[in-house]
Formats: sequence, structure tokens, C-alpha cells
Amino acid sequence: MPSEDLDPTLKPGDSYVQSFARGLSVIRAFGADAPRQTLTEVAKRCGLTRAGARRILLTLQTLGYVRAEGRLFELTPKILDLGFAYLSSQPLWQFAEPQMLQLTGDLKESCSIAVLDAQDIVFVMRTPTRKIFNEALGVGSRLPAWATAMGRVMLSALPPEELESRLPAGLLAAGQTGSASAPPSGVPGFSAPGGGAFATPATASASATSAGSFTGSAAPSFPASFPASFPASSSSSAAGGLHGNGSAALSAASDTVRGLEELRRSLEQVRQQGWCLLDRELEEGLATLAVPIHGRQGRVIAAIALHAQTSRTSSQLLLEQGLPKLQETAQGLSRLLQIKG
Repeated sequence: MPSEDLDPTLKPGDSYVQSFARGLSVIRAFGADAPRQTLTEVAKRCGLTRAGARRILLTLQTLGYVRAEGRLFELTPKILDLGFAYLSSQPLWQFAEPQMLQLTGDLKESCSIAVLDAQDIVFVMRTPTRKIFNEALGVGSRLPAWATAMGRVMLSALPPEELESRLPAGLLAAGQTGSASAPPSGVPGFSAPGGGAFATPATASASATSAGSFTGSAAPSFPASFPASFPASSSSSAAGGLHGNGSAALSAASDTVRGLEELRRSLEQVRQQGWCLLDRELEEGLATLAVPIHGRQGRVIAAIALHAQTSRTSSQLLLEQGLPKLQETAQGLSRLLQIKG
């Protein structure tokens, strides 16, 4: 959480402790791209003075969250306590793993659960069968919600006002065109009434061609490249970009939507049908099918997804074989949350 994430409009007061916010920004400055940093580097990334960054680093070192080797600082495994405090406090994760393992065993496909945080999804559970997508995408990884199947499932359930605050305002497509592949044939739910577009997935390769878009008639054209002005996710690290495959997913996702209106239409169809299938999401040859998980008041609190290699399991087959079992698992988790959550 470098300097951009420290809101300059926030002033110290009863509801905002600036020193604590700066401490969190120092923790977030470390990542896969910069696991070890000097004092000067940390200060620059966080927009702090060297003296301020030093005090925070030494405090974290005293508490055991940071260690120093010469001039370099790095996080310690104790930092995981902060993340696991969240996981252990949520009843869903206590119930989910056995059911996810059962689903993975039955279908031989990897399974993930994610929650929505600002404009991102955050992976909170994974049961992989094999390495089918970037190994950097583990628990805690973030991706832009609009560009992922799980994200679109959760976004589609939001009230209109909240949805607008979580959509990428920089998604523009002036004059950009591209091509779209035809939808799988014979799969219910792939046709949008009135020819409305069902914008499918994001692929992870920045140079990937457009993913399939499912329409009521002819497939629309999509932008060939990502708008240079598109903003990173609100919770992304300016130093390292999005965690995992995030920056690649952002670039490739532009192949599937031309702008906010098209994205809104896609989300409306996801809301109506209750699932989202994104062909070639995150990586070339990877399809993701996601459905919502509901909490005690019926509110969507998470999404669960199956990930399949399209060279082995086509998108059509994933939908036909995976959707009933995925929905059954999600409904089972939802019932458990309503009873025990």
C-alpha cells in the first residue's frame, strides 16, 4: 500500500490514526517484486521521510514482523498472523475445505473461493489438482474483480450504487476494435435476449486474442488493446502492481469488454443466470466457472469457482458437468453459514 493508497484527504482524528495507516503502508510495500528493501526504498515507495520510515520499520522489527540484514529489511513469517486472523475468524473457511476437496476429487478440477474487497477479489481458499495457473496466485492474491468470473458473480449481486463505486471508471474503448470467437454451441444460457452481449473472460496473456463473447446473434467486436489510462485496482500496490497475475489480467481483460456499458450488461446477465463462465481467464487455455455463496441474510459474501484447462476440458463440458456440482457445493456452504455462521 504505497503512497497512492494513503488518502491525502483523510486527516488525523478519532476515526483515522495516520501513524497506523503509515505502518500498514510500510507492510504493503513489500511483495514478490521487492521482498527485501533498504530504508530509502521503503520511504520512497510509501511517500514517507527516511526518519518516519525508520521508526516504523524499527517498531515492526521490535514486534517481530520485520527483520534486518545489513541495510536490507524484509518481512518475517509472523506477518502471516495478520492474514490468518481474518481466515480463522470467518466461519465459512471452517466448513469450506472438506466440500472443496470433495468437489475437486469428483471433477478433477481445481477449486477456489474468493471474497470482494474494494475493486478486487482476494483468494481465500484453493484446492488445486495440479499446476494449471500461475503459482503466484495463492491465498491472499488479488485480481481486478471485473476481469474475473468470481469477481463478476459478486459484483452482479451488489446494489446499483455500490456496484458503480466498484467499477473501473477508466474502462474506455474509443475507436478500439478487435475480434471475438463464436460461443460454444448447444449450451443453455449463452444467448443474451435481444442480442445483448454476454462478455466472457479475461485471459492472462497481454498479447492474447479476444476471448469468446456470447451474444444473441453475431459476436460483437472488442478492443484490441487495453486503454493506457485505465487505473490499477484501488488496493493495488503501486510498487509492484496487482498481486499474482493482476496486471496481465487487466491488460488481457480489455479484449472482452468495450466499456462500462458493456460490462454492466454482462453483469446483469450474470445476475439473472446466477453463474459466470469466463473462457481463457488469467491464462491462455484456462476457463473459470463461478457461482455465488450466500450468507445468513441471503447476501452474497463470496464466490466459489472451478478452473479447467480447455485443452483437456472444454468450456462447454465444464459448464455441463461442473455447474450442477458447483451450485450444489455453494448451496451446501450457504446452508451451513445460515445454520452455524
